[in-house]
Amino acid sequence: MEEFPIIWRQSFVPPITEAVVILLGSQLARDYAWSSVVIESDCLNLINYWNGSAEVPWSAAHILQRMRDLAPSFSNLIVSFVPRQCNFLAHNLVSWAFTCNSFGEFNATEVPESVSQDHVQWI
Repeated sequence: MEEFPIIWRQSFVPPITEAVVILLGSQLARDYAWSSVVIESDCLNLINYWNGSAEVPWSAAHILQRMRDLAPSFSNLIVSFVPRQCNFLAHNLVSWAFTCNSFGEFNATEVPESVSQDHVQWI
């Protein structure tokens, strides 16, 4: 995960940002030797790129390729679209971590209860 700062600096376009986060999560899952991984994203463009139903923009191609390179690390990998309304918890955690300048692993007890809601968007 040493590449995080280099990738992150270039990734403030939503689909690219989401791809970077998925890549980092996939690398973490590989490092922990998880065999089954479910990736859910509310970025339909990214899921369409992954599934091959949309052309990958050149700015995201290298990230998608690195994600594909990691896929054989898992015996069961599911990548699917989930609407934001069903994905508030993930969105809230990312927003909170970004606001707190907190990256990497953190203890779930550090997360305020208002962020942990899955039915409302946090600030």
